[in-house]
Amino acid sequence: MRIPVVMALLLGVLTADAATNHWAFRAPIRSATPSVQAGNWPRSSTDKFILARLEKAKLTPNPDAEAQVLLRRICFDLIGLPPSREQMQRWTRRLQQDVDEALPQLVDELLTHPGFGQRWGKHWLDVARFAESAGQSRNISYRFAWHYRNWVIDAINTDMPYDRFIREQIAGDMLPAANREQLERQHTATGFLLVGPKLLNEGNASLRYRMGVVDDQIDTTFRAFMGLTVGCARCHDHFYDPISTRDYYALAGIFRSTKNLAGVKSNNNNIDNGLFPLGEDGQAIIDRIAAADKHFKAVTPAFTKARRAQMGLQNDIKDAMAAGAAADKIEKLEKELEEAKKVFKEKAKIFQAARKAIPEPPPSVMAVKEGEEIADCELFGSGDVGQPGDKVPRGTLAFLREDVPFKKIGDKQSGRMQLADWIADPRNPLTARVAVNRVWRHLFGRGLVSTPDNFGSLGAKPSHPQLLDHLALEFVENHWSLKQLVKSLVLTRAYRLSSDHSKAAYAIDADNQLLWRMNRRRLESEVVRDAMLFAAGSLESNHHEGSVVSEIGNFEMKTEYLNRLRASHTNGNYRSVYLPVVRAALPDMMKVFDGADPSLVVGNRDVTTVAPQALFLLNNEFVQTQAQQIARRVESVPDSERVDAVFELVLARKPTESERRLVAGIAGPAAWLEISHGLLAAGEFRTLY
Repeated sequence: MRIPVVMALLLGVLTADAATNHWAFRAPIRSATPSVQAGNWPRSSTDKFILARLEKAKLTPNPDAEAQVLLRRICFDLIGLPPSREQMQRWTRRLQQDVDEALPQLVDELLTHPGFGQRWGKHWLDVARFAESAGQSRNISYRFAWHYRNWVIDAINTDMPYDRFIREQIAGDMLPAANREQLERQHTATGFLLVGPKLLNEGNASLRYRMGVVDDQIDTTFRAFMGLTVGCARCHDHFYDPISTRDYYALAGIFRSTKNLAGVKSNNNNIDNGLFPLGEDGQAIIDRIAAADKHFKAVTPAFTKARRAQMGLQNDIKDAMAAGAAADKIEKLEKELEEAKKVFKEKAKIFQAARKAIPEPPPSVMAVKEGEEIADCELFGSGDVGQPGDKVPRGTLAFLREDVPFKKIGDKQSGRMQLADWIADPRNPLTARVAVNRVWRHLFGRGLVSTPDNFGSLGAKPSHPQLLDHLALEFVENHWSLKQLVKSLVLTRAYRLSSDHSKAAYAIDADNQLLWRMNRRRLESEVVRDAMLFAAGSLESNHHEGSVVSEIGNFEMKTEYLNRLRASHTNGNYRSVYLPVVRAALPDMMKVFDGADPSLVVGNRDVTTVAPQALFLLNNEFVQTQAQQIARRVESVPDSERVDAVFELVLARKPTESERRLVAGIAGPAAWLEISHGLLAAGEFRTLY
């Protein structure tokens, strides 16, 4: 039901015409690069857009950051690790000598580092609400979700074009593949649609369960790729954006016509229990399992009957003897028991052979495929499955279809391929804007649109609309290359700026909306953990296969399994992106230091400063262990280099003279442990300047 105009105005609800004219729903406009007065300052067209705004506000940008500050910033931003001592010695000097020459070479080196995919893959996994369990009522494990995690990391490291990145995650199972390996990768990509939370207490036949999964898929797909809160239209027309309930259920038909192979089940729900098998003979093994399982189930009743017969006779004999029955009666029962034992032995042999004949399942992944039943979805009144209305033809958002044509969906097609093509269409006004804004947010600390998951009418307006459009158009023209986009932004003069405060600039632009300085940023929990391991010399940065969750199996995450997870959080020295992510059981460091909620699309993490963070850094066993290891590393360095070494390992810089004097005043056998621990607990360690 549509809200009356008067009530809509009172509620602040936009009319359809006004909402359709919203800036984000119009195609990006190519603006001329502005002219600037300080012509020697910009290093790119991006800089000119920024400087023109600064000059108009009579603001002067900060000086460039010092070489060691810039080096640390770039290393953390691109690969999520601090520079090594060797990198500091090599690159600091080069950046000081000629930053314009050295910087592109440094960036190229980091873009080819495997840590780039690990760092930027985690950004996307936050958006994709990646987790390895269902959460909600029955927190049952997703033992094969780690394959999707690794697909994301690999896709980013190989610089998969972003439009392809979209298509594979929504409809990879329907894309052509040159070989089995490519086919498997594409199926793995569709795990994007399955790693969300699921209410597994609902039974197999529950439409409520099915529509809950569909709602998660719609909400995540549109928030992630288009920055739209389409899920708000499940119960009523969207209050602020031109998205109707008919649009929502047009999309629901697409996802309801999709079969989920999530590999997850509970005692009353196994509707999504299938998986996509890997390997050339993977499907053949699945077929053999099905046939063997069918045979096993066929012989089980006879085995069960024979076992019950034997047990019944044993009990009969026991009862007869207790009751003082006649010897001939007992003898008769004993003969029957001997015959029953023979029958049971025969049936047990058949039963055991049938169970043993069931092959081990092949390696598998969570994936989707076209559903057995392709159908439009009813429009459920108020989102209640108990109030079905007319069916809505499968399709997408009506208000954008004129500008971005939506291909016709065949009777035997779910429509996922058409939806993927529509979202990835260069004419889509939102997709490229949302993508470049996410990249900007991770490099500058705040997006040009400060609400990266909401470009609708309730989202923030862009601080630099012409620049956002310029970057979006350039992104598409550069073949949707993430690495090229990252490089172009890191090479800007704006990225080099010091984060120091200017009293005069602060008085005019306290929030730094105009980008007169670099924003200071808190390092994410995963990066803090990785940096500790790196400083301690303990980090295993190689690509990590598998997950502790896959070893646990398809079970509800109760105390026994949660204890195993906690041990892996403490003892595993691999990159934090590979730590198991179980809903309601995040690692302690991620909980204390504002890790992303894996049940939500998270483009902006919370940033808090609370007492438990300081207490964690002082008392946590993991932190203390890394401090001990750093102290051992420092003690192996010549005396004259120790002070420099501990600061370079932990803070990626040399100490000041006052810090040298302070360290010199600390004596005793535990001195280097105290110093190492103190530096790990310092605010500077977990802050980018």
